[in-house]
Amino acid sequence: IFEKDFALQFFEADRVRLLNSTNGSTMIHVTKKDMESKGVLLPDVYEQRTIGDLLKRVDHLIAATQSRLSSLELLKKALLQDLFI
Repeated sequence: IFEKDFALQFFEADRVRLLNSTNGSTMIHVTKKDMESKGVLLPDVYEQRTIGDLLKRVDHLIAATQSRLSSLELLKKALLQDLFI
């Protein structure tokens, strides 16, 4: 069994590895042979759920932090405009 949230995180990490292994090319070329040679060690279902849930919560925290940062940057811009105009 491959738990959904665990699989999502696993494939996202693999995508990042693929992008980092390219040599500045705009097209990433992955062959069938490359994909077939990949090994996947799956933890038991409970561990997959635990890992998937934890990483999903971290993703949500990152998104919330980025949203808060954007709001604070807009506030700073508005304050600077009021201060120096």
